[in-house]
Amino acid sequence: MYDKVAFLCKAIRTQFYARAVVEGEKKGVDFGIKLEIDQKDKELWFTFGKGDESHTVTLPIPFVRNDVVLISNNGVERALCNYFDVHDGDKGREVDFWEIMFKIICDDPYGFIPEHLVKKGPYIQQVVYGFNSGNASTVIYNLQRAINEVVNRMPVHETDMNSWIMNRRLIFVDPDFDDIIDPKKKLQYQIEKNKAFFHRGWTSIGLSDGCLADKNYILTYDLRNLTPFALKHHNPQRNLYSTLGMKGDELPKVRSQSMQDRINERMTRKGWNWFTAFADIPDVFEDQIMVDKSHASKFINSDRRYQCFGKVLVQIGQSLKYKQPLSETEDGEKILMDTVADKVVVKDIQKTEANIAGATVKVYNVVIEYRRYLKDGTKITNMHGNKGIIRLKDLGYAVDPRTGEKRKIDVLVSAKSIKKRKNFGQILECLANETLGDGILVVPDDMEVNTKALEETLVSVGLPKDGSMDIHTYAGKLRGVCGTVFWGATKDVEEQLWDRNDTIRRNGRELRVAGLKFSSVEFRALITRFGKDNTILDEVKS
Repeated sequence: MYDKVAFLCKAIRTQFYARAVVEGEKKGVDFGIKLEIDQKDKELWFTFGKGDESHTVTLPIPFVRNDVVLISNNGVERALCNYFDVHDGDKGREVDFWEIMFKIICDDPYGFIPEHLVKKGPYIQQVVYGFNSGNASTVIYNLQRAINEVVNRMPVHETDMNSWIMNRRLIFVDPDFDDIIDPKKKLQYQIEKNKAFFHRGWTSIGLSDGCLADKNYILTYDLRNLTPFALKHHNPQRNLYSTLGMKGDELPKVRSQSMQDRINERMTRKGWNWFTAFADIPDVFEDQIMVDKSHASKFINSDRRYQCFGKVLVQIGQSLKYKQPLSETEDGEKILMDTVADKVVVKDIQKTEANIAGATVKVYNVVIEYRRYLKDGTKITNMHGNKGIIRLKDLGYAVDPRTGEKRKIDVLVSAKSIKKRKNFGQILECLANETLGDGILVVPDDMEVNTKALEETLVSVGLPKDGSMDIHTYAGKLRGVCGTVFWGATKDVEEQLWDRNDTIRRNGRELRVAGLKFSSVEFRALITRFGKDNTILDEVKS
């Protein structure tokens, strides 16, 4: 990584010298501009100056942690991924972060940044001319915006597993895709793209529908390898990427070989091995899953960073309340702690410098650790993409036909949803755990289960050949497949719900970030279209 830093710095110095000195000598002009390059923590600082005027541009330096390549910008960590220029040569070409930064600063970045930020000449040339024309601050501002466009396209680091996969994502540079408006044509483009690059091992399988609808991405790794039984028994349309961010306290008991390889490298996704019943009652459907109320004591700890200016008003270890001020500037502007959680504590306070509009400013990164317990509305998923929001209730028990033991049900999930979603790997995981006992099972990535052999195995351990048990729930007596399945939390209810009277959302600076929820204009439109008494309005207001 050091060689690439040194190479980029040398290349930029060379380009700057050619334009600020050599070109000036040819024209008989002394531009008088200097360039200083500093490395501060995980950033490169390029400071251009002439006399008393100076402006700074920063770009993050990629670094490796736990086999994951990351960048950090103003304290926010992101996973790094490469671009793929479709029209570079006959077969296209991968372009890494360093080359993109060079293109932005010293060359032509067309296709890598928005068109309005692409100028007639290289930014390095514009900087030189900008100092002479009194326009340097604007040029530096636009250059930083261009760099940030690439940086901010990188996904925010959530877990090592998420980011490890994002290191294997390619962002396609193809104006042909950008020009497509028709959703059907975009879908056809994605199909043809996958056909064209499948022989390289590249695929969009496992990415979300939204990603396929308007993002030109592809993975150089098959996500199905990280889920047991998925290569042969998973619906390719189901989103697997969201399962990489599962959170909890335990490791799965049934694993694919690729999962085990990641675990051996200390890269894990956590969750809980919960005894799960697959059966249909009114309270379970595609997007709602019942979880036993005994798990209301389980929680997830997460971190969040606030960039603060002026005087810091909190200390490490201090417990915080909602809307409590974290810092205050000389003119009275406050940064508020706006994270809704069951418990919030100041984890760390980092003093650093930030590049704000080309000027160096001292800032404090206040890092909080917040705790959220499982509650109605928390979103969970298993490794096979069967996700939904939860409701907590006393679920009852299943009777183990081998022993007569009453086994507490941790999760009750719709059996019909499995048939619809066709992610059958979760049933195989469930039954594998029932034959496994308390051990760990590692299966080949391409494991294909023979139905007859599975039935014989179940019978050999004293279970019915369909793996079903009698289930006693608050909704009555049922029968369904039961066994241990690995589940993890992915989203908290606090991130998804609005306060009752809110029409907008504001961040810690009290700046509007979302809204309206539903205004009188939309209500009138629905009444005009469907009449006063219509089920859509009833649903909106419920």
